[in-house]
Amino acid sequence: DPALRLVERALKLDGEAATRFELRRLEGELLKDLGQMAASVSAFEQALELAESDEQFCRASLGLAAGLHIENQHDRAMACLDGCLEMAERNAFHDLLADLHHLRGNLYLPLKRIDKMRQEHEKSLNYAQLIASQYAEARALGGLGDVGYGDGRMKTGKHYFSRCVEIAERHGLARISALYKPM
Repeated sequence: DPALRLVERALKLDGEAATRFELRRLEGELLKDLGQMAASVSAFEQALELAESDEQFCRASLGLAAGLHIENQHDRAMACLDGCLEMAERNAFHDLLADLHHLRGNLYLPLKRIDKMRQEHEKSLNYAQLIASQYAEARALGGLGDVGYGDGRMKTGKHYFSRCVEIAERHGLARISALYKPM
């Protein structure tokens, strides 16, 4: 809440376009963390309008897609991701590609498209390992655990969840650990 209030104050000031973009993007993230999805989606839509570079466009699209996913607007979320996939690949935004493929994998879960879900989480894992991000790797392994359970392969799912939690706990990633440890 205090961070959100500071962002809202900063948005009232004149500032460069890049600063305004980052403030809107941060506002979207904070609102998402506070569970205010409609407001988060709106903030990311505003950030998208302010985007001046491929990287900004992709970052805003990912935030928007995450909010839309939570709001159960899966088709619209997938369209956001499709809109920046080629751009992220062309620019070798490997960190964004790890996020993008993870989110695409999650979008396939409610659609019961387990094979597509597996492909996306495997791509996310590959990018996570390429950039040596323990956070992205643990998250991708959690996604592959979801794939195992979704496919009725409980031992496989448990294996991925165990690896996910092991990495999360080793690197102090409390959110990921808390999310996947019960699994």
